[in-house]
Amino acid sequence: MVGTARDGQSALEAAEHCKPDIIVMDISMPRLSGVEVCRRLRKTLSLARVILVSVHGDAAYVTGAFQAGASAYVSKDQAAAELLCAIQNVLHGQIYLTPSLRGRFWDDQAAGPERLATLTDRQRQLVTLIGKGLTTKEIAAAMDIAFNTAVRRRTSAMRRLGIAQVIDLVRYAIRCRLPAQ
Repeated sequence: MVGTARDGQSALEAAEHCKPDIIVMDISMPRLSGVEVCRRLRKTLSLARVILVSVHGDAAYVTGAFQAGASAYVSKDQAAAELLCAIQNVLHGQIYLTPSLRGRFWDDQAAGPERLATLTDRQRQLVTLIGKGLTTKEIAAAMDIAFNTAVRRRTSAMRRLGIAQVIDLVRYAIRCRLPAQ
């Protein structure tokens, strides 16, 4: 262990000072939430992997955590049994979601909400716009990019998510309830 913190702001400062490889923190902290700390760390310590621990199991928390850049989401009631596994997965470059929560977000082998962490900010923005029903031309205009750039980003996002068809990408965006960015 490199350090501890009492609240989100202290966790952010400690992480920036100690530069740890893995950060395990509660999603609900005073001053700054774990999600906000994660979002800020993604900009300043992009190599640090964040494991968020939470009592919350609903879509908004889980999806928000992965959108902020978390590498793992562990349910507090399972933390004692799963934390080591989550750390090992994260150390090997994988994403981890508490197994008891997986069935709530997808019931097939398609990409789940934890895969959001594999997308760039612009890819997440593009996926959000697709989920709203915008055409590729409308997305290009909204993002102020060329049509061909929008197509390339869509293709790249689909590849990262393991999705083969645009309609499946639309379903994915809706299933994950991606908020506007």
